[in-house]
Amino acid sequence: MAQRDMDRKREQEEKEREAPGRKNRDQRENSDRQRQHVGGSKSSAEQERRQSTR
Repeated sequence: MAQRDMDRKREQEEKEREAPGRKNRDQRENSDRQRQHVGGSKSSAEQERRQSTR
């Protein structure tokens, strides 16, 4: 009985330790995606400007 409670408590602590890391990874991926989107739109605008000046 006591052993099972200890195991359950340890699993809970491991889940809580994993949760923040998962959230941080999602935020990092989202920021990377936004940065790529901004860079892509900027480069396409530069290409259009180059084509119009040609």
